[in-house]
Amino acid sequence: MKRHSERKFPCKAVVGKKEEQKNVKNPKKSQSKSLRKVCEKVCEKSAKLKKTNFDICCNYCKINFTHRNSLYKHKSHLRCEKMPKYEMKRRALKLKNKGVEKLNENTKNKIKSLKI
Repeated sequence: MKRHSERKFPCKAVVGKKEEQKNVKNPKKSQSKSLRKVCEKVCEKSAKLKKTNFDICCNYCKINFTHRNSLYKHKSHLRCEKMPKYEMKRRALKLKNKGVEKLNENTKNKIKSLKI
C-alpha cells in the first residue's frame, strides 16, 4: 500500500460531488479509502493469477505452464524429453500428416530420428 501511494505518478482519487462536500475538512481520508479499494482489487487479481498460473503441468516431465496452449505446443512439437516413444511417434505422425511447414529444426530432426 505504501509503495503504491508513493509511486512517481500517483493515482488520482475519483470522488463524487457528495463525497467531496462531506470530506472538505479531511481530503486525505477520501484518498486513502480510494487507494485502499484500488489496492484490494489489485491484490485480488494477483491472487487469482497465482492460483491459476501453475495449474497446467506436463504429465511426463512435470514442467509447469501458465497457458494451456503452451502445454499443447510442448507436447505436439515434441519438446518434451521424457515423453514415451510411442507417444512421440503418434504426435510426429500427426505433424507430418498436417504438413506443418513452420517447425523448428529440432522438431524436424526428431521426426527424422523417429523414422516415420
